[in-house]
Amino acid sequence: PIYKLDSFGNKIPFDLDGDSSNGVDNKVTDENLIRALVYKINTNSDVKGSITAYNGDYALDEDANKVIDNSKDNFLRIESVKEGISNRFDGQIFIEKIDNTDPTIIESREVIDINIDESTTAESKLALGILDKEFKLRTGILKAQIENLSSESGNNKYQDYLDKLDTFVASLSDITDKYIKNAIDDYTYGENLSSNQDSGTINNIGLFSGSSVKTFKFNDSAVDSLTQSKLDYLATIQWKKDLNFNEKIGEGRDVTSTSLLEYIRELKVSVATNKEDAEFFNETQKNVKLSIENSYNQLTKVDKDEEMLNLIKFQATYTANAKIVTAIDEMIQTLLGLKR
Repeated sequence: PIYKLDSFGNKIPFDLDGDSSNGVDNKVTDENLIRALVYKINTNSDVKGSITAYNGDYALDEDANKVIDNSKDNFLRIESVKEGISNRFDGQIFIEKIDNTDPTIIESREVIDINIDESTTAESKLALGILDKEFKLRTGILKAQIENLSSESGNNKYQDYLDKLDTFVASLSDITDKYIKNAIDDYTYGENLSSNQDSGTINNIGLFSGSSVKTFKFNDSAVDSLTQSKLDYLATIQWKKDLNFNEKIGEGRDVTSTSLLEYIRELKVSVATNKEDAEFFNETQKNVKLSIENSYNQLTKVDKDEEMLNLIKFQATYTANAKIVTAIDEMIQTLLGLKR
């Protein structure tokens, strides 16, 4: 979600010190900006019930109620109402400070992103357990399969693909949302860069929105408001080759800067390569498994046809031996009779 605190210097109703006695029409200033942001976020109908903003850290009383010090601005703390990796969110706050005497004059612009150092990233971890205790795997195919399903593992290719797709979505949403036209064919691309410039008129497009694949959305209602100047801007995006996907902003100067087409092309090549490697590894494992099974069957299992032949051989041999024993017995009896 993106919040625009367009009331800076104006008056909005929020509780200034937490005693609910003078929380009417307080003027937004630098001294109470955090508390104003908390009010604006918590009263936003689009996100109410999903996230909650606080003025700094809170304590819990004996009844487990949250106690917050609203006597002064502390820092902005935003928590997801629900837990788990599926309920993570990205936040961005766009603040325009306007002149008190002339609301058309913008003194400065600022974009506040969630502080990554302070935010807690949800993780998905899979482990093999025996008797409610985690069993540590040091090697083997089972270890690799478990790692491929844990978001904290560097071997998780699926998470890597998802992160790159989320980066692409965030960058595309940014550059198709806002821009500033500096001169002919010269633009400031994206909301992040435009919002940090104190001069220039920010043009709103809002063609795409979302910071991840799950939240990515095409805003078809924005198509009706596309003027020729906005179309001219959008047309330049396909030729722009210095988009910074690492920082998810319109322009970049590092070695990873590239175009939308090249970024997707490189991702497709990476997926295809990993897919071929996985298929080759899978085929190799199948052949090894088949070879081991054949060797095992030869050592442990019984061939019924071969055993039947052996049985016939042994039976014929036994019959022949029995005849020999009978003949010898008759010869002995004859010899004994001659002696008498």
